[in-house]
Amino acid sequence: MSSKTVSICWGAQQISPTNKPDYQVNLHQNYAQTFAGVWVQEQTHGVQGGVIDQQADWPSWAKQVPQGDYLITKERNQWIGVLTADCLPMVFFDPVQEVIAVAHAGWRGTVDKISQIVVCRLQSEFNINPEDLQVYFGPSGQTCCYEVDQTFLERLQFDPVAAQCILQRSGRAFFDVSLYNVICLKASGVLECKIDRVVNVCTICNLNYGSYRRQRDQMDLQLSVVALR
Repeated sequence: MSSKTVSICWGAQQISPTNKPDYQVNLHQNYAQTFAGVWVQEQTHGVQGGVIDQQADWPSWAKQVPQGDYLITKERNQWIGVLTADCLPMVFFDPVQEVIAVAHAGWRGTVDKISQIVVCRLQSEFNINPEDLQVYFGPSGQTCCYEVDQTFLERLQFDPVAAQCILQRSGRAFFDVSLYNVICLKASGVLECKIDRVVNVCTICNLNYGSYRRQRDQMDLQLSVVALR
């Protein structure tokens, strides 16, 4: 049985460390002041990621922030985080192997199967059993508001998972980014009963959260973080 526990803090607009216009400056010039000890990458809406181990050096990281959209660590009291504004923040915790991960899943990362990629890396490098994983979804865009256009639909027309995640309503189409990741996680062996969506509320219509769909390029970015204790 694990002796470690996990602490999760979901971001919100009132405690946003940065907005979109200031993001690049804060990431590359004011990282230490903006993120105060949290490991955050320069996110690219991709599926690459990294591991924070004993050799990782936060001051060096702060001076040259690497790109990526997920982080993994077994180190205690190391906060790892992602920035989102309608994209889905996901936290992974294996209490058996005592390892955590955090991922940023926008629609591009989602359909490129970032959730499965994280699980595969946890399996290959940390010997986890997917059935032991606990996965937590944070606030993100939901089907009440996450409308997509014809170009989006055409891009995913041959994606069998996407076909299950498009909701048609009054001649408009809405994408269920959370359901897509649930399907991918289940395909990776994660038990659905261990996927927690309690705080997976809509960031677009909930004014407590920054939202690209609502604020566009002036959006606030919420920082969601996790640490082993």
